[in-house]
Amino acid sequence: MNISVKGEYALQAIFDLSTQRSGEPVKIAEIARRQRIPQKFLELILAGLKQGGFVESRRGAEGGYLLARTPESITVGEVLRFVEGPVQNKGRQRRKVDGPFTAMWQDVDRAVADIVDHTTFGVFTTRFRRIRGVRPMLAELSSNTGTQISQFRTNSVCFSCQLRRRSAKVVRSTIWETA
Repeated sequence: MNISVKGEYALQAIFDLSTQRSGEPVKIAEIARRQRIPQKFLELILAGLKQGGFVESRRGAEGGYLLARTPESITVGEVLRFVEGPVQNKGRQRRKVDGPFTAMWQDVDRAVADIVDHTTFGVFTTRFRRIRGVRPMLAELSSNTGTQISQFRTNSVCFSCQLRRRSAKVVRSTIWETA
């Protein structure tokens, strides 16, 4: 399954909104900064997601975007299908003649579709909140190993931190979420 940059950014935007307080609009600039998405492109994506019924917008100084439904009711598959359009003729190009691998590739396509259709943003939000508990562990790591945490950044993909040893040697580590 090939996903365009637009599709990936749409997923990131929905994820970002799902991690925010319910009912509180989030400014486009904040989402763009946190998810590292160009703001103008994000504006177009969010306008499309609004038409699809995934997000709502609020005007005014305290305005912004928020989810139109709960994260548990929005699946990755429905967002991708809305943003990317029909799946036919996308992805890997296959020969028109059935070959020895045709049935296997059809099974792979069905398996991927089943996963994205049954994975909600509520799942990602729960994982994200559980992993954010890594911060206290890093503080403990700092005190136990004589290192000082100088930076901790969060985005939808990974948590990264820079650790500085007392000897001024820089150690960089990345903690990836594995399901």
